[in-house]
Amino acid sequence: MTSLKEIEALPQDLTLTSRIYYLLIKDKADGEGWSAISLSEFMRVTGMTQLGVQQALKKLIERGLIEKAPRVSPNATNQYRIINKD
Repeated sequence: MTSLKEIEALPQDLTLTSRIYYLLIKDKADGEGWSAISLSEFMRVTGMTQLGVQQALKKLIERGLIEKAPRVSPNATNQYRIINKD
């Protein structure tokens, strides 16, 4: 479970949507830290458009907060992982 300290430690300039995506990825992580989450699931959780979801995820990747695994097939669900900076 994510603590309040972890949420407060996120960059203050992140949008609420980006924070929600970050927490969703973190909370759905498997034993290796990967979360299989489709764009439609991100869209459903926040009501954002596909483009809005893609832009928010791109910003998290550019900021070095998450990484995206290469797709194994065209129909595979995207996988994301939190990058720990410890």
